Amino acid sequence: MEEGNQVRKTSDTSDNMGRVVAKGVLVTGFGNIGLRFLDLIFSVLLLRWLTLFEFGTYRLVLATYDLFTNFFLTGLEGVVVSDVSRSLGGEPRKARAIFSFYFYFMFLIGLLLWFLFFMGSGFLSFWFEGSGPYLKIISFLFILAPLETAYKLRLQIFLDFTRLTFYKVIVDLARIGIIVASFFFFLFGVKAVLWSLPLSVLAALLIAGVLDRKKSLLLIPSFSEIKDAARHLFLRHGKWALFDDFLMSLGGNIRPFIIKTFVGVEAVALFSTAQSLLAYTTSLFPIRDILAPVLPRSVDPDRLSSQTKRAIKYSVLAHIVLTFGAALGAPLLVLFLFPKYLPSLPLFFIILLSLPWTGFRSVVLPVFYALKEQRMMFRLTIVRLSFTLVFGVVLIYLFGLWGAAVEAMLAGVLITLPFARALYKLLPQWKFSWRDLFIFDEYDKKFLAETKNRLLEKAGLKFSKTSVG
Repeated sequence: MEEGNQVRKTSDTSDNMGRVVAKGVLVTGFGNIGLRFLDLIFSVLLLRWLTLFEFGTYRLVLATYDLFTNFFLTGLEGVVVSDVSRSLGGEPRKARAIFSFYFYFMFLIGLLLWFLFFMGSGFLSFWFEGSGPYLKIISFLFILAPLETAYKLRLQIFLDFTRLTFYKVIVDLARIGIIVASFFFFLFGVKAVLWSLPLSVLAALLIAGVLDRKKSLLLIPSFSEIKDAARHLFLRHGKWALFDDFLMSLGGNIRPFIIKTFVGVEAVALFSTAQSLLAYTTSLFPIRDILAPVLPRSVDPDRLSSQTKRAIKYSVLAHIVLTFGAALGAPLLVLFLFPKYLPSLPLFFIILLSLPWTGFRSVVLPVFYALKEQRMMFRLTIVRLSFTLVFGVVLIYLFGLWGAAVEAMLAGVLITLPFARALYKLLPQWKFSWRDLFIFDEYDKKFLAETKNRLLEKAGLKFSKTSVG
């Protein structure tokens, strides 16, 4: 009897987690469609209303800001979400201490960067030519960024994906509203566009502060809690996340320079367009962001293994569907909106072949965080970077842009096997074969039925029996 109750309890927990993940994917996926549309509107407005010189200046200022955001150590965000989610149930004080320490650390760095950019804009303009007059405007983002990051991480930890998506939409709407108002009622130019960045974040945070009544994770940690949190984030598995984030950034930025060296600047633009199309496609099924705060709650290896197996199955199938959808939709998007980038489509089709394998890795990465195995992630990133440096240089040198696309596709496919081996080594209970993708049991039928009902409810098409007739 006791064993039966335990099985039912585990099953119920798995069902609840399945509902959370399904809801999160649906809400975030549909939200990302809206966000991509708003991003497109923002980009079109800038390209139409700014001169070429003004747009180049705007991008230069943003590049300067992005360069200094590395001091926020964004690689630790995944560690904070995973470890706080794990500790929140059993050790809430420890969870809040980790979250609070990370927030205070970011805010201190933000204040220092604000002071540097606001008071030292004249000095910085010597090093960042052309952006000096605008650095005081962008400096306010350094104060707002820690507040925004803390708010979004808190929503992610509490699994409130609806409010998180709503916040992002408010930021984009406020940004568009500010530049439209500036264009019609005030003096429009680079300054107006740059002011829209901090003002939109500030407006969204104020709205969120009024509407959001969820429990805060912030506290004033003791000295011992500060020491423990610092060791936790900087000296234990957190340091591997920082190293991994650095290598990931290096790997993402080094390929364009290889292409520029052997092919040219225009080739970089075409390849970047193909990569952007792939990024927009993957954003429609944000399974990694949803699983990051969910899987750490599964401390039992058997349950974690079962949830991982289910998630991999649905993620791979969803990414296969996205592959066919992107193959049909991307040409129409480029043809009608950016026809001069039509030569990027063949490159996109080649890279697109790696998308189903991306679905597999999108689940495995949160598992590494749940198991506190960021060191394994770091090792796998070294493997991938080595592949890019060796095969990328050879293929781009021999075949130009075609070689770059083939290298990106092969890297996405071949790195999946080391990911699978690493997962099996860390979680021996996990078993998976490609045949599992085509086996649908009672759980799958129930899960798909609930997902269908949620979609109909969101669309307002689901009616109760009493309402018919």
